[in-house]
Amino acid sequence: MSELVLTDKQEEYIDDKTRHLMVMGSAGSGKTFFACVKVILYALEFPKARIGVFRQTLPSLRETAWREIREILVDYNIEFEENKSNGIITLDNGSTISFTPLDDDRKIRSLNLDFVYIEQAEETTEEAFDEL
Repeated sequence: MSELVLTDKQEEYIDDKTRHLMVMGSAGSGKTFFACVKVILYALEFPKARIGVFRQTLPSLRETAWREIREILVDYNIEFEENKSNGIITLDNGSTISFTPLDDDRKIRSLNLDFVYIEQAEETTEEAFDEL
């Protein structure tokens, strides 16, 4: 297992606790990797944390954040169980990471989450953002 390597800018914001953190950069600049590391670190720090990861469609969510989070967990030997049909990853400390598309507002109503990550937030409606 190799050591987790972040850029200087990523290191600067990895412990940021502000309510809204927008990560911007060019294609391939490491935005998704950074956000996924942040999700995992939160899940590890807070046992039984409920984390929601969102993107407009399920196929695009599977190809970005879901894949990246799984790869990081495997690469760094972090134990987890995955329920692919429900879109949930559970860590050994009871924290859950749920992957939900934003293609139907009913899927996000009344969620009780501790941490929210929206991949490609520019695809998201203001209503969905406000609900989350």
